[in-house]
Amino acid sequence: MIKVLVIEDNAPVRSSLCRMLRVTGHSVLESATGQDGLAQFRAHRPDVVITDMKLPDLTGDEVIRELRAEATEVRIIAISGGFGGVGLRGDRPGAEGADASLHKPFLADELITMIARLTSPKPT
Repeated sequence: MIKVLVIEDNAPVRSSLCRMLRVTGHSVLESATGQDGLAQFRAHRPDVVITDMKLPDLTGDEVIRELRAEATEVRIIAISGGFGGVGLRGDRPGAEGADASLHKPFLADELITMIARLTSPKPT
């Protein structure tokens, strides 16, 4: 079971994401702010963090920088209404340090596939 932290200030979006992730078998933590999300991360060490890029207290970039400074192994997916597409590291604006990004609204299958791809064991 993959442990996922969702950091999203929009309650209906957060609720929808968490419900979708739970239905697909993931263990889910949730937070409405960047500071609380970082505290949740430190307390529970999830495998994947999904963070909105526009939060009420921190930017998504600030959250990502903090996460990367503390745990290079965590997989990070940045979500926003401002990216303009789906992408993996290096091929989209913003979200520097994230492993992947999704533009809202996105399909549940896109997120589930991305999590599976980011957490699958790498061939040796």
